[in-house]
Amino acid sequence: MKKRKISEQAVDFILTRRNEELKSIKVEEIARILKANRSYLSRSFKVDQSISLTRFILREKIHRAIFLIENGYENTMAQLSTDLGFFKLDNFVDEFRHHLAIDPDRYRELRRKVNFH
Repeated sequence: MKKRKISEQAVDFILTRRNEELKSIKVEEIARILKANRSYLSRSFKVDQSISLTRFILREKIHRAIFLIENGYENTMAQLSTDLGFFKLDNFVDEFRHHLAIDPDRYRELRRKVNFH
């Protein structure tokens, strides 16, 4: 049986975390759990996945935000950003815009309009 690449193990680890766990996840923690050197994990991840591990974690947080918004998340965007581990609302909004080219509040507004029709 072929051993899975460390980057694949890291992807699986991240994707299977609950939002509460994803909120505070760090590269160091993933390396520790996977019993890998942090630098080796980061380099391998970048080579295998064509994205840095840190960017992948951020991307997954934004995917979770999109999922929550699309499924009726009613709290404020400030609360959503906190729920997903962003320390500043501006960081969350910037990251959201980077992925969808739209503010999260505007995205929610548009999703509501679509869901009502």
